[in-house]
Amino acid sequence: MKNLLVFLSLFPISISISQTQWKEIPLPPTHHQFKFIDFADSLDGVLFSDDGAYVMTTDGGAAWKLDSVSATVIQIKYFGKSKCWVVTDSLTLRYTENGKDWVWRTIPDTFLYPKVIGFASPSKIFLFHSFGIIYSEDGALTWKNNLTWTNWWVPISIDFADSSTGIAGYWLSGPDEDYSLNLSTTNSGTTWDTIGIGKADRISFFNSRSGYIIWSSSAWEFLWSEGGIALTNDGGKTFESTEYWKTNGVTVGYPISGIKYSDGTTFILFTDSGIKQVSGNSYVVTRNDTSALKITTFESVPDNNNWILASYNRFFQSLGIPTEVNHASNLSIPKQFMLSQNYPNPFNPATTIEYELVTEGFVTLVVYDILGRKVAVLTNEKKSPGSYRVSFDASALPTGVYLYRLQAGSFVETRKMIVAK
Repeated sequence: MKNLLVFLSLFPISISISQTQWKEIPLPPTHHQFKFIDFADSLDGVLFSDDGAYVMTTDGGAAWKLDSVSATVIQIKYFGKSKCWVVTDSLTLRYTENGKDWVWRTIPDTFLYPKVIGFASPSKIFLFHSFGIIYSEDGALTWKNNLTWTNWWVPISIDFADSSTGIAGYWLSGPDEDYSLNLSTTNSGTTWDTIGIGKADRISFFNSRSGYIIWSSSAWEFLWSEGGIALTNDGGKTFESTEYWKTNGVTVGYPISGIKYSDGTTFILFTDSGIKQVSGNSYVVTRNDTSALKITTFESVPDNNNWILASYNRFFQSLGIPTEVNHASNLSIPKQFMLSQNYPNPFNPATTIEYELVTEGFVTLVVYDILGRKVAVLTNEKKSPGSYRVSFDASALPTGVYLYRLQAGSFVETRKMIVAK
């Protein structure tokens, strides 16, 4: 029998940033783990998993439409009103005008890998390859040369603030040292200017004028040694001075899912180890919320709507510019023990089980078949008071009725669930 996949997360966690409260927005039950976020405005957005499942909303998450496209997804670009591009792992493209019907597009295969794709508009697309840049103005039907060079550069990252303004980052590993080539345009790629900054590990715009580059001094060092944040307020023409990261015993955290910029010396970093506030010219971490969920993706739009996508499909939204990170003062303790009905039910292959604990103690959550034989142990450890969620994958089990039983001290409850294949 294959190993049964079991995932556990504590919820809900209240994350307080200044006077802004992060509000959790429920997502449709699914066994797919969402990884990508892109919102066109405060209401219209999409979330994608890397195996092609996606949900779209036009009302800020009050309602979602769940669907899928046949693709292994590595990049998305959403322009609103259901217009979305998807880049696959084989660097083919998928595009939809209505959020449902997808067309397939190819890119020229005459260029060496790796390649990075940037979307200036639904129809204008840039492909950054090792020896230059090509672009399409008709939605990837035909391509034209934009810029060429003779050295073999590796494209790393690209972001367009709007149809005119974009930044692209390259690096070249030499025998003695590494070199960077960072380019910016404010006229939709008619001309590109070089930016004198280190290797651009991540490029992102807050709006059409302001953006940042997370850079490192070496192709291999990333943010663990020397690097920093470079800011622009003129669409990438110039960047403010940068400083080295100085950890002073506190790791900044890598990878960084996103940055929220509040003033000249204060940043909120969203990392895989929590939310961190970085202040001062030395960029020392001054506040550190590591108790929060593992953040996989951060998204922000110009009207100061912010989204966090975390592990186990936890999705949060906030309004306003965060300037302070505080640990949640307390978590809501349930008033009674409870084992909820799993959802969805019937299911194939995954379902979610939620339970609540009033007191601390040893807890077991076990799945049995209809004959009473144990088929999976989901929880078997000491737990604190709180609300819990378990995702149970029954891919290895046949169709049938199963029982799941929670025991916490003297509290015991059993419920029925159905695997339907």
